[in-house]
Amino acid sequence: MPEERQNDMEITDLEEKELNALLQKIFDQRGMDFRDYKKASIKRRIQKRLDEYHLTSYAQYMNLLDKNPDEYTKLFDTLLINVTEFFRDPEAWEVLKKEVLPEILSKKKKGDTIRFWSAGCATGEEPYTVGILLAEILGDSISDYEIRIYATDIDENALTDARRGLYKAEKLKNVSEGLIERYFTYENGLYRISKLIRHMVVFGRQNLVVDAPISHLDLILCRNVLIYFNIDLQNKLLLRFHYALERYGYAFFGKSESMLIGSRLFRITNKKWRVFQKSPEAIEIMTPAERRHTVIEESMIDQAIVEARREIKSIDFYNQSIIQNINLGLIVIDRNNIVMTWNKAAEEQLYIKSEYAIGRDLFDLGVDERLPNIKDRISEVIRTKKMARMEEIEIISYKGENKYLNITITPLIDSSNMMRGVIIITDDVSDTRILKDNLMKSNQELQALNERLETTNEELISTNEELETTTEELQSTAEELETSNEELQSTNEELETSNEELRSINEELEATNEELKERTEELVDLNMYNHAIVESMNQGLIVLDRYGIITTWNPAAVKMFDISEDEAVNNSFYNIDPELAINRDDMRQNIKKVIENKKAIYSRRQEFVTKNGEKRFLNFRIIPLKDIHDGTTIGVMLIMYDVTKEKRDEEARMMLSTIVEFSHDAIIGENLDGMILSWNSGAEKLFGYSKEEILGRSLTILLPPNRIDEVPKVHEKIKHGELVDNFETERMTKDGNIIKVSLTMSPVKDTSGNVIGASSIARKVRD
Repeated sequence: MPEERQNDMEITDLEEKELNALLQKIFDQRGMDFRDYKKASIKRRIQKRLDEYHLTSYAQYMNLLDKNPDEYTKLFDTLLINVTEFFRDPEAWEVLKKEVLPEILSKKKKGDTIRFWSAGCATGEEPYTVGILLAEILGDSISDYEIRIYATDIDENALTDARRGLYKAEKLKNVSEGLIERYFTYENGLYRISKLIRHMVVFGRQNLVVDAPISHLDLILCRNVLIYFNIDLQNKLLLRFHYALERYGYAFFGKSESMLIGSRLFRITNKKWRVFQKSPEAIEIMTPAERRHTVIEESMIDQAIVEARREIKSIDFYNQSIIQNINLGLIVIDRNNIVMTWNKAAEEQLYIKSEYAIGRDLFDLGVDERLPNIKDRISEVIRTKKMARMEEIEIISYKGENKYLNITITPLIDSSNMMRGVIIITDDVSDTRILKDNLMKSNQELQALNERLETTNEELISTNEELETTTEELQSTAEELETSNEELQSTNEELETSNEELRSINEELEATNEELKERTEELVDLNMYNHAIVESMNQGLIVLDRYGIITTWNPAAVKMFDISEDEAVNNSFYNIDPELAINRDDMRQNIKKVIENKKAIYSRRQEFVTKNGEKRFLNFRIIPLKDIHDGTTIGVMLIMYDVTKEKRDEEARMMLSTIVEFSHDAIIGENLDGMILSWNSGAEKLFGYSKEEILGRSLTILLPPNRIDEVPKVHEKIKHGELVDNFETERMTKDGNIIKVSLTMSPVKDTSGNVIGASSIARKVRD
């Protein structure tokens, strides 16, 4: 902190008297004790409030507080300056991570409890930071320990923000990207701390000056807090910290706090970053006054613990007796919607067990689905601080029966007019609803039942009033003891809540592990299935990344290119095997076009020569591979169809067609019905008909009348797949001349071996 100016520290006797009176008033009215804070700092900050109202004395400001109680909130915001962030002073936290925490954990065994205390935690960054360090060090073994990080502060508004666990990016400037990814989730411009870390930390309001400390601690973090107190109070708090720590426990203070450098209570482990370790022998070298003060402190704390436990036990007995035995459903939630109380009647009416409900967010239980508009009504009560009622809300039970509830929502307001939560009272009026429906049938029954309902309503109102009074008293007492309960872990409610949290975490982890296992099995099956498809494809399959590097080369590709998978994968497709004669530039341009346009193209009949000299023909289909998240092209897939056989068949057919066309013999093709389908130039010369004249006509046009009967016999042989060789007969030309010919007829078959026609070769026989 900057050094105080001399004139700021000069306070007249009257000013000091009025200032002390103001601090006493703050303590009496709001329970905030600033009496032992450094007067210069307190004076400077209170002066800001006086300046805003143009006041000249503390007495005038006390009158303002009486007239305007809301001013207390603004005053506390000025006095309690919370300057904090995650991993503030990173080098200091590095010392804690590498030197202090490993030393503490080395003394712990499986099942032990790890207890830390962040005193003056502000908005929670400090306790969450030490929780992150524990998670990083312990890793998967974190569940082997029971971890409790107690985080306390005098500022209730700061604690509310801390419990929420939502932070702006500027608070995470010292957090690495890896830690942010593991321990935060991004929500609407803010970062939320993970459940793993949140469940480690227990927040509570505590005044370091007057409240008993948390005990049996392995580590105390109290950074830049003691500097606001005077020397006497600092020494008093150091004695309390010494008492609260376990043997050889550690204390972590701020750079500005140097009061421990010469202390006999602690030994220095890192002077620069103010890391100290409790000295168990310190009690032997204390002055008598210090020793007496420590004994008195311990005695007062132990006595406070005993009295608190006795009072809690007594209050809890009466509280539970009332709550569990009334017929009204009773639900108490804090202002963060966390369920604090859930009695037996609430279990029966809403079908949710208390052990499942307590400690969880009310709306995570599905209550807003069973009770329509309940969420809006609770928000209205919190906003207006006024009671709200909902009449005859219908609920469908698991047995299919309709149930009707009257619901009363009452605000819980403390003595400082601060909202602490709400009480939800549910009254099962199903019987009343049924009676009201039946009462319409009879005026006499209506009168009798109305009287009964009036009596019941009076009893309910009386019970509600008694319950509200009792609940307010219990809430007031519970608020006073809440911090002590968390600090000492002396109440069954905290233990039950902790067990529920651990059970919930375990269930979430088990569900996550099971889901991960199922997803892994599905992925393995899918990979095997895809691999089997790729391996069994008749088409060649090559997968390239966007830079042309081969990632997949299936067996069909090996066969086509005569290049093994080991030779191909992880090599550039454009540089693979220089002996392979392929138009690489053309392929490169086509692949580039697919990547840029994100559209598949079909490249027909690429000719190449394998490295063993064989000429082959391939048709390529090039398909873009897109990223499933952003749609960018990450590579291409080449599907290759070997059309070498088709190419050679096509060439053979063309050659055969040429031979047939220019043969001197007449070659005629016909189907089984005798229709002429093909007619070469030799046939034109022999019979005088052109192709245009003859194609599609019956073969009988070439038969003299005396030869028509021989056609069925010849066709019968052809149908049976027989060859008719050198059959001498007569035929008739276009001009009517009869000529002698020698016919050779062969059956024509389809790909299945079925006879579909005949091919005839006719030669003129010379006389």
